[in-house]
Amino acid sequence: MEYVCEQCGQSFEAPASQKRRFCSRACGFANPEHCAKPKKERPERVCPGCGITFKQEGYLRRGKYCSRTCSGRIAIKSAYSDPKSNNKHDPSKWVTVACVTCHKPFKKVQSSKDSHCSRQCSDADPNVRMARVIGRMNKGSYDAKATYSRAKRGERRGVFFRSRMEANYAAYLDYCDTKWQYEARTFWFPQGSVCLSYRPDFYLMDEDRFVETKGFLDARSVAKFELMALYYPDIKLEVVGSDEYEAIKKLAAVIKGWEYDKH
Repeated sequence: MEYVCEQCGQSFEAPASQKRRFCSRACGFANPEHCAKPKKERPERVCPGCGITFKQEGYLRRGKYCSRTCSGRIAIKSAYSDPKSNNKHDPSKWVTVACVTCHKPFKKVQSSKDSHCSRQCSDADPNVRMARVIGRMNKGSYDAKATYSRAKRGERRGVFFRSRMEANYAAYLDYCDTKWQYEARTFWFPQGSVCLSYRPDFYLMDEDRFVETKGFLDARSVAKFELMALYYPDIKLEVVGSDEYEAIKKLAAVIKGWEYDKH
């Protein structure tokens, strides 16, 4: 359909459903009657929170308060006046207690069961860690595959190994015709210890001993070995470190399924 621009007077084609008045946006913005729309006058009302008069403009055009501050103040006052309310902002419902881990005082709501001042103190509490492990075991979500994200983990020969070193040591045991089980037993330590549990990598059934493969020893690993010697002195535990692994690595050419490091 052909239209005539109301601004420049030129003819232009446009669909009949659009009902165009101008040939372009420039002509539409240049037309004073088209741009100068009267601003809608907003009514004035009195804020019930502070008593001042304000116009209902912007985000306040549908509200009865002059600001969010007044709205929040009224909401908190109404919560305080309700005897059944458990509003956490009420100062009278806060108490000061000592953190069970660092023993520093902190404030909490009286009805809260928090006994730690921070998440760091909660994670450092052995009782909390033990409760988390037991809870995950009861729910069936305690999965050994969910840890050691930096290792070359994956499933080999139907067993999920956490590192390439473990997989290669299993291939070495198969080469030696040694019967083994992967993470066959979990050893638990008393609450309050540095570590709550320890699960060696391999159990050699014919020799009745456990083997742990470690490329490097950190403080937590050393603490586990010390706790094993303290609470399980009759358990035979051998650590295969980097030196022992390098000696086994010399047989890689004849060991079936050996995985080489990618450079």
